Amino acid sequence: MVSINNRSQSVTPSRRPLFPGNLLAAALDRCAPAKHYQVAYSGGLDSHALLHAAAQLRSQRNSFLLSAIHIHHGIQAEADRWAEHCAEICRALAVPLQIIHVDAAPASGESPEEAARNARYQALKRCVTQQTALLTAQHRDDQAETVLLQLFRGAGLAGLAGMGMESVFGQGRLIRPLLDCSRQSLIDYVHQHQLQWVEDSSNQQLVYDRNYLRHTIMPLLKKRWPGIDKTLQRSAGHCAEANDQLNRMADELLATLHRSERNTLPTGPLRHHDPATQRLILRAWIRQTGRRAPSTATIHRIIDELIPARHDKNPSIIWREGEIWRYRDELYCLEPQKTLDTTIRYRWDGQSTLKLEGNGELTSYPAADGIDELLWNSRCITVGYRRGGERCQLTGRSGRQQLKKLFQSAAIPPWRRSRIPLIYLDDQLAAVGEQWICEPFAARSGERSIRLRWIEN
Repeated sequence: MVSINNRSQSVTPSRRPLFPGNLLAAALDRCAPAKHYQVAYSGGLDSHALLHAAAQLRSQRNSFLLSAIHIHHGIQAEADRWAEHCAEICRALAVPLQIIHVDAAPASGESPEEAARNARYQALKRCVTQQTALLTAQHRDDQAETVLLQLFRGAGLAGLAGMGMESVFGQGRLIRPLLDCSRQSLIDYVHQHQLQWVEDSSNQQLVYDRNYLRHTIMPLLKKRWPGIDKTLQRSAGHCAEANDQLNRMADELLATLHRSERNTLPTGPLRHHDPATQRLILRAWIRQTGRRAPSTATIHRIIDELIPARHDKNPSIIWREGEIWRYRDELYCLEPQKTLDTTIRYRWDGQSTLKLEGNGELTSYPAADGIDELLWNSRCITVGYRRGGERCQLTGRSGRQQLKKLFQSAAIPPWRRSRIPLIYLDDQLAAVGEQWICEPFAARSGERSIRLRWIEN
């Protein structure tokens, strides 16, 4: 159930100082300026306090361009009503609002919490430009919960550093201006200004780790140590400082190994370092690609399986954020590769653009030294993928060569080989993507011919 409140028994105002407005102004003054500030607005108490404070600040700063974004997860029955409430509030504050619908269904191995968070942040990232700063309403109590949850999960320094005030986000930046503000201060603020907010009943469900920690564990800790939120915030700051220093050291080490032209790591020099330093370098490398580092267990697998692998082997390790392959004594960090149905066979007229599901598109065009145009126009054209054992006889060479050997001699990496489309004329292999044309189908000198262009996703 979702309800709208301006008074609630669960959030009682206190007589403590009201901080949010002052903290917002001070935080933005400490951060690099942006031309446009966007508030991630859920409609809940925290984000409403932030939105209201930002609207107040806008009235004091003529150049302050402000808008809001509401992510519609569609999980709850009253999600539409929730979005309508956000629209009403933004109209009243004269703040432009963008409502984005996302699919928050969890993937395999993904919790509902994680799925909703990932969907939300992916949608928000697409809205942030180089001139934009996204403002989110995490506060000191959220930070304390985050640090404890990371501790319970066995996180290292990066996890125990909690959430930073400012970070790169999409093409722009993310700012959490209320990290020094307590939850109680936000409660005081919304009551002082008689604000209405949305109550999400799922926030009371103790099946979720953060809710259990918030409603069951934190009250006990605060009863014993009233200032524990400040203490954990301070500890997070110490970890963040140490982690920043460690990252700088890791970046310096990475610079001595990194091959920037291919964004790779050579395994030979990497083997000269001890495992702890290898882990440091690997995390720095993956971080520079813009991906979140994999688990410690996955990092150990990279060290144990990929780095010492034989020269002629091409092992790989996949995690949710990407893939790492070893190829010709170098490590490559790639986007997650989409799984292809290699049993599929497409029929093609040879003239229109052929859409390859999950693998771009294939086109043909007139060119010299291509496939004989007469054969191309008179044969049945199909397109498929490697199944093993395919051979092609190249013009000027004797015998038919295995595609595996051709790929190796052309230094085509293993993760691309299975994705290269194979073109058949009357069920005989005629061309291997853009790379090769098999001799029986190659045009003779002076004959009209066509070439293929494969445009990958």
